[in-house]
Amino acid sequence: MPPGPSADSERMVDGRESIRQTEQLVVLALALLFGFIGFAVHFFWLAAIVLMAVLFGLMAARLRSGKGGLVSGVVATVVAEARSVTEGGDPESA
Repeated sequence: MPPGPSADSERMVDGRESIRQTEQLVVLALALLFGFIGFAVHFFWLAAIVLMAVLFGLMAARLRSGKGGLVSGVVATVVAEARSVTEGGDPESA
């Protein structure tokens, strides 16, 4: 049975998520590089701070546009655990 439209949209979302993670990793690597170079050439400290600010902005945008961010993920996990305990079931199957 061929995958339906939902499988294609899932792959697109996974692809976008992978691109976002790659962007964040590149910005973090550049910030670290400029930070280390900043020990010798102090001007690069400014570039490292700017890159870290950009990284924090990307992370904040991801939290706002995602599924509610970290807090809602933790709440959903706790609710699933509580339901499984009250029902006497396995928390992993919920």
